[in-house]
Amino acid sequence: MSSPSRSGGRLTIARRLGFLVALLGLAVATVAAIGAQGVGRIDHDLKDFRSGDFHQAALTVELRGALRSTELASLEYALVEDRPRRRKLEQNLSGNFVPTASAALAATEKELASPSEPASTHAALRRLRTNWQLYLERYGPGLFATNLAGEQAAAIEVRVVLDRLISDAELLARSEATQAAATLEKERALAESTRTQLIITALLAGLIGTGIASVLTRSIVRRTRRFSRFAGEVAAGSYGERMQVRGNDELTELGGLLNRMVEHREEEQTQGLQRSEFTEAMQLTGSEGEAHDLLKSHLERSIPGSAVTVLSRNNSADRLEPTTDLAAEDPIVEALRDAQPRDCLAVRSGQPHRSDGAQTLMTCEICGEATTSACRPLLVGGEVIGSVLARRDHVLSESENETMRGSVIQAAPLLANLRNLALAELRAGTDALTGLPNQRASHETLQRMVAQADRAHQPYAVLLLDLDHFKEINDIFGHGAGDDVLAAVGVRLRSAIREQDFCGRYGGEEFIVLLPDTDLAGGAVLAEKVRQAIEAIHVDPVSREITISIGVAGIPDHGTDAATVARSADRALYAAKAAGRNCVEIAPDPASAVDPDPVQLAPLA
Repeated sequence: MSSPSRSGGRLTIARRLGFLVALLGLAVATVAAIGAQGVGRIDHDLKDFRSGDFHQAALTVELRGALRSTELASLEYALVEDRPRRRKLEQNLSGNFVPTASAALAATEKELASPSEPASTHAALRRLRTNWQLYLERYGPGLFATNLAGEQAAAIEVRVVLDRLISDAELLARSEATQAAATLEKERALAESTRTQLIITALLAGLIGTGIASVLTRSIVRRTRRFSRFAGEVAAGSYGERMQVRGNDELTELGGLLNRMVEHREEEQTQGLQRSEFTEAMQLTGSEGEAHDLLKSHLERSIPGSAVTVLSRNNSADRLEPTTDLAAEDPIVEALRDAQPRDCLAVRSGQPHRSDGAQTLMTCEICGEATTSACRPLLVGGEVIGSVLARRDHVLSESENETMRGSVIQAAPLLANLRNLALAELRAGTDALTGLPNQRASHETLQRMVAQADRAHQPYAVLLLDLDHFKEINDIFGHGAGDDVLAAVGVRLRSAIREQDFCGRYGGEEFIVLLPDTDLAGGAVLAEKVRQAIEAIHVDPVSREITISIGVAGIPDHGTDAATVARSADRALYAAKAAGRNCVEIAPDPASAVDPDPVQLAPLA
């Protein structure tokens, strides 16, 4: 709804009232000479009423309200047990309610101290001052925690004292209202005394006044009351309704402003709830991927019609990869293939980047030119760890951009922490020399995968591998050459096994390969493939052949637990060594095997 212009709307009411006031002014001018003295007296007394009685009545009402607020807060403080709530109430009493009530009482005393006031008013003021002093001495600032907290008797006593204060304040209010009524009655009598002189023109003025009252009531007062009720509902937190505005004047403009204010408040409330929910949910995420998905869901909910993609720099900082799902037909899928961090302008500059579809001097390689998007870098400690891209068929509003900004700033530190945690866990479980999982990670994986195979009743093969004559390689060619051989074996192992298989360094020159869903015969076939792959390795300056011995065991052939199967594979490995090395041996059937010296699992590093 478009608001009326200043010239159109405001002049409409001004012309209406101007015309009516002009008619009334003409009528009043005709009787000015006749009733000048009476009108002057009425005006004088009315001014006194507005500046005196009305002000005094307002002061007493304000005093009563301040005392009532102090009473409610004091009673709640005396009865509440929650300490944070009690501290909040004590702050409100000391810093707000008690000073406000004291100031209101002082202003009332000053205003009603005139000797012309009735004796009952002075008596009520004295009682007010006495009881208020009693409250301050017993329960004033600094004494709440001592005399109010958790005391049922204190609650009763403070209520009695404050009820007396409120009763006297109400008495003053009624007294002032009575005086105001008396003043008005006096003015009515004065007007009656001049009625005879003004009878003819008063009729005309009355007709004009009635017309003015009717116009004001119908066009202004009713609408103003409706606006007031609406504003009260908004103040109480109800944002479901909207003002029905008609016309082309200031009140129409006011109604439009109220509606926009409610929409803005409702949007702020919704965003606040969503931010709180997002904050709580982010604290529960356990991985970087889960946090990325949550950030995507939150932004797509907060920015209707948008498609959000979270992009992350890899640990080597040489690739930019999507960490949230993308549809196969999404146009940025191809752009992200082998994308580098510098391809995203937000990542390159460390600043937000917007695109409205128009051609610019610099084009983002990820967004392209023909998209409407907003992209913000994930910036932590001066380092850009990725970016968040929101795309929609029209430009994001300022509030939506602000929502995106706040969410990205909020999420970035947590994402960085999750990334660092994952990297630390990866490094803790990785052998630095070969790049394979280390002994601890291999042992844990063996335990887990064997348990899964047993539950699923699937075959499982375990290979233990040991380099032949590795000590001689170290002694003859040096430990540096030995490290090169271990690294080359790690690379060749990864390339020789299947994607679902696992290989790790099991200690020294020993390795382990785990083959899920593979029977004993299949494990032997793959072991032979691995043996041949290792035999083909050539490492400078090692001038001798590099070979490996392999022992094979399986589930359920050699047991159903990790320790038993590992011992069987280790026994087969020793058999391969005894058979001349550079060969594959399958563990014997446990029922026929003799194990005078059982082999234990390798100790954890």
